[in-house]
Amino acid sequence: LNMSTQEKIHEDSISCLEWSHEHDILTADYIGNIHLRDARKISKPLQTFKHHKKKVTKVQWNHLTSEFVSSGEDGLVCVWDSKMKSDQRLSRVRAPSGLKFCHFGHQSEVLDIECHIYAIASLSREGSLQIWSMNDYTQADLERRKVMIPNR
Repeated sequence: LNMSTQEKIHEDSISCLEWSHEHDILTADYIGNIHLRDARKISKPLQTFKHHKKKVTKVQWNHLTSEFVSSGEDGLVCVWDSKMKSDQRLSRVRAPSGLKFCHFGHQSEVLDIECHIYAIASLSREGSLQIWSMNDYTQADLERRKVMIPNR
């Protein structure tokens, strides 16, 4: 294999990455940032997603949609939509751009996540395995459930 590109792309150390079935690459770091990049020109992120307050432990695409899931040392599991425009954000809920849902049922660091079609399994340091379904939440659903998006 020949290395085609090598660049410093994060301010802090990169904690994980995930490549989509196309040219999209997600990279995440130890300070909670997730960047969406085009693999053909990785130097500048296409979009940045911010909600984790600590190291992002894993990112994973849902290969059926434009959504991806992230987990972190902060105990959160977040569902994001990489195609969600800033004007489609939740109108009355202060949520970061692209954030569709935030699960905070774990009491400690989330070590691993797996997406399987319309379900997510998450494993945390306290030994908790949680399996939950990913419903297609509408904006009204998320606004009704605003307690599910912690203001961190």
